[in-house]
Amino acid sequence: MAETSVSYKCPRCGAPLSFLPGRDTVSCEYCGTEFEIAAIEAMFAREQEAARRAAETREAEFDTAAAGGEWSPEESGAMVMQTCSACGAELVSDGNTMATECAYCGSPNMIPAKFEGMVKPDFILPFKEDEERGAGGAAGLL
Repeated sequence: MAETSVSYKCPRCGAPLSFLPGRDTVSCEYCGTEFEIAAIEAMFAREQEAARRAAETREAEFDTAAAGGEWSPEESGAMVMQTCSACGAELVSDGNTMATECAYCGSPNMIPAKFEGMVKPDFILPFKEDEERGAGGAAGLL
């Protein structure tokens, strides 16, 4: 049994051809032309063969056994999955990533679990610029 359906187009006008049960012909509802089923199948046999070869090529491109197999437990264990907070897409990153950008919508995403256990600073030195020193005056402080 075929896994795909076939849609024949009228050779004269390009509209879809219709098959009515009990008839030996297919007809075009737009230009009124009728064709024998065998003639239409022969006419489109070359296109169907090209479509079959193209489908086999696409399937071969996604053959995981030929491309390197499945992920090992070590490789998959190092991956982190997260849901994008903006669009809901699943984001996959390596174990070192703390922040990333969604490949689908471009929004920034943080991985909060990566911040756990990190050392928090005791204090932060404020930086203040005054009018006398200007923008380049801060470099003289160091």
